[in-house]
Amino acid sequence: MRNVWTSKQLRKGLGVIAMLSLFFSLALWATWPAAALWQQALPAGDSPIGTVPMLNAWTIWWNAYQLQNGFPSYWDAPIFAP
Repeated sequence: MRNVWTSKQLRKGLGVIAMLSLFFSLALWATWPAAALWQQALPAGDSPIGTVPMLNAWTIWWNAYQLQNGFPSYWDAPIFAP
């Protein structure tokens, strides 16, 4: 059995790709100074202490790490432990 895409499915797929490209471009445009230096600094805004950005970065890392391993100990996060 052949997998043939209909023109309606193709148009819908192209529309989704166009919409994702638009949103990605707008996100880059809105955050350009930070987007250009994303590997060098963690944007903390006007706060002298980067507690919230650091917690958000740690949370993203923890979720990605647990996703790679199949969530074996997701609820045993060592964030507030020594």
